[in-house]
Amino acid sequence: MLMRITISIWLAVLCLAQGISGARLEKRQATPVGATPSSTPSQNIPTPTPAPASGSTPVTAIATNSGSALPSGSGAATSNAPQSGGSGTNIAGLPTSASFGNSVQPGQVQWITPIPNQTFAPLAKMGANVTFSWTYTDLLVQPQNLTLQAVGPGTETWSVTAMPGLASSVVWNLANVPQTQPLVEGYYTMQLFDQRGPSAWPSGGWLEPNTRLTIGIYSPQPYQTSTSSGNCATCYTGSGSAGLSDLLMPYTFTFGIALLSSAVILRGMFQ
Repeated sequence: MLMRITISIWLAVLCLAQGISGARLEKRQATPVGATPSSTPSQNIPTPTPAPASGSTPVTAIATNSGSALPSGSGAATSNAPQSGGSGTNIAGLPTSASFGNSVQPGQVQWITPIPNQTFAPLAKMGANVTFSWTYTDLLVQPQNLTLQAVGPGTETWSVTAMPGLASSVVWNLANVPQTQPLVEGYYTMQLFDQRGPSAWPSGGWLEPNTRLTIGIYSPQPYQTSTSSGNCATCYTGSGSAGLSDLLMPYTFTFGIALLSSAVILRGMFQ
């Protein structure tokens, strides 16, 4: 009878040890040593495309270092007839100067492409073309002219282009920046404002300077084939003897309890 009890205790303790060891092994397999999450999330941002409009041709901008830029080609900028406050009114019919009360909201830029994203900024490859297009809300005064510029790392400013006030899209050719002021990798805040400048005070019905769009400019790196074999000698046992001792510890504890219980039972038998 005592032998059956002893054998039952041994079997129970051995099953407990195997369960503990299996749980530790599964945990190590799920989280290998040295595995790190990807540091740069993939950002699948489509290449910006101009806003569709009949009879509209976007301005192609060639950035200059002199604080101004000239459109390429014929130099004519065509408007997409942006809307004001969702009323469907063409801004070509708006006055170029007016005064409104404090109850009137300033005019705002609504970006169509690229779409602003504070978490994952739209990306542009060095040397590529970036198309900007926009519309307006609450705009009651027609801008006389527009300026688009980019403020990059270290607050350095790149002038993208100067446009007529009716323009609503522009293409920035990143390959045509001045060699005296080359672009660098980083984030660029795009500033769009009218003839009053980037620091104009918000006024009812007038266009408020917009800085809500940030883009990231990067240089693609060539693909490098990994020379690692892909094997991890310590993924299952940790690193060195410490990982092996962690795996053997449940068995050592189990055999110790079994040996102690056997000694107590045998002692009781011979007393």
